Amino acid sequence: MADLLLEPLPTEWEGRAIDPDFRPMVWLSNQYQRRQEKKDPLAFAQEALRRFYREPIPPQLAPDAYESLLRFYHGADPPGDSGGKGSGSGELAMDFACDAGYLIAAFQQAYHIDLTTEHIHWWRFLALLRSLPEETTMAKIISWRTMDTSGMEGKQRQQYEDLKERFALPKELRHTRAAVTVADHNAAFLARLRRGDEEVNPNG
Repeated sequence: MADLLLEPLPTEWEGRAIDPDFRPMVWLSNQYQRRQEKKDPLAFAQEALRRFYREPIPPQLAPDAYESLLRFYHGADPPGDSGGKGSGSGELAMDFACDAGYLIAAFQQAYHIDLTTEHIHWWRFLALLRSLPEETTMAKIISWRTMDTSGMEGKQRQQYEDLKERFALPKELRHTRAAVTVADHNAAFLARLRRGDEEVNPNG
């Protein structure tokens, strides 16, 4: 885990020049949530690498470069921290694509940052996202989506159930839970990516 207070935010990562802006990582998250990486792992990885690295990555180096990209994606995450995007049940509480408007408004309201024009390092973006003030609509929506209403009664319960339904994510997102850990998922994807690379380059 990086120390954001003591270490400069990297613009090079493990020997390669990168685009550290939040946009390549948001794209990656959106694709993962929609299981796009399962359709064509090699094409998916190549597109992710193109967005993240400043220089083209040779096909034979794609698996290692993608693994490096994943380390950057999780580089500022405290162990077990979901960045406010998940709940204890494993259900998704925020989606960058569905909640884009709320995120833009929240960053403008809380930090006077225009996400549509400004470039923000991914690790700084995550730190700000995790600390959105409770008065922002985005923070309220995350709270409503993850709220346990089982102990409530009457009008209070109905009020929060209505809010949960009003701001619910699409069913294909909100009802999916990770069948494996993030580490297991990444390992499985990298294995498929390496197999695909071997098929394209049988002689290495």
